[in-house]
Amino acid sequence: MAAFEGSLEGEHGEWSVGDRVGSSARWRTYRGTGEGGAPVAIRTLVGEVPDDRLDRFDSLARQWAAVDERRTVRALRDWGTDPEPWVAVEYVPDELAAWATGNTLAAAVACDRRTRGELLSDVCETLRTYARYGSTPSHLTIHPDCLSFRMDSEGPVPVVGDWGLSGLVVDPPVTPFTAPEQLDDDHAGRRTDVYRVGVLAAAVLSGTVPFSSERIAAGDGSDGTGATDRPDRNTLASAIRDGLDVDALGDSLPDDAIRPVRRATDRDPEARYATTYPLGRDLLDAAPLIDVGDREAD
Repeated sequence: MAAFEGSLEGEHGEWSVGDRVGSSARWRTYRGTGEGGAPVAIRTLVGEVPDDRLDRFDSLARQWAAVDERRTVRALRDWGTDPEPWVAVEYVPDELAAWATGNTLAAAVACDRRTRGELLSDVCETLRTYARYGSTPSHLTIHPDCLSFRMDSEGPVPVVGDWGLSGLVVDPPVTPFTAPEQLDDDHAGRRTDVYRVGVLAAAVLSGTVPFSSERIAAGDGSDGTGATDRPDRNTLASAIRDGLDVDALGDSLPDDAIRPVRRATDRDPEARYATTYPLGRDLLDAAPLIDVGDREAD
C-alpha cells in the first residue's frame, strides 16, 4: 500500500515502514523499525475509519498502552492516524507470519488439552483485567488476528492485542467470531466478549473451524481459522444467527467443556455468562489434568 511506504510520525517517535508481511480480514501487517533499528510490526486497518471516530481510535490506543506491561497483552509501541490509523507493536519473530494472516489457532491446537484450557482461561483473565483498569469495559473484537500463542520463560501464554480498534471501521467484516448482536448493531458489551471467547474455545478445544467441519491446520495461508474456503458474508451471518451447533462438536470437545461453551455461545446475550471470569474458570475446570511428562506445547 503506497501510503505506508517510508516513515510514520506517532505519539512517541518516528517509524520506518518495511515490506508487507500479510493481511487478515481486519488488519494489514508490515515490518517496521524504530529509532536504533528496533523491530516492530506496523498494522493498519482494513476498511475506512471515519474522521469522527479518530478520537476514539486514539482513546482506545491509550487504554491499550495503559495495560500492555502485562505478559498477556501485546506491547503497543506507538500509534497514529496519519495518513490513516495505524499501530506499531512488538512481536516474536516466529509468530509474525501466522499472526499477520490471522492463522494463529494452530499453535494453541498443537498443545495438550490441559494447556489449551489454561490458555483460554488466561485470555478470559486478560479481558477481565482490562475491564477493571481500562475506561472501556469490553474488547468486542477477539479474533485470531489479535491473538498469539507463544512460549516465554514461564511457559505457554496467550498475547492479546487490538482492544477494539478494528471495530471502528465502517461495516466491519463478518467473521466466525462475530456475535449475533454485532450483526444487527445491537448493544454489545461484556457478554459479547463472552460469546467471542466461547467460539474461540470451541475452535481451540475441538481443533475445528467455527461454523465449519474443517480442521484447523498450520501454514495453509488462511485468513484466520485454518479455513481456505470460507462461506460468504450472508451465509456466515445466517449461520451465526442460527447459533453454533455445539452438539456437533461433542466428540471433539472434552465432556466437561460442552456446557460452558454452549452457555457462552448462546444466541441470547442474557443467557450467557455475565463476564469472561466465570467462563475462564469453567473452561479451566473442564480441561483434563495431565501428568507433567505428557504436556505438549511448542
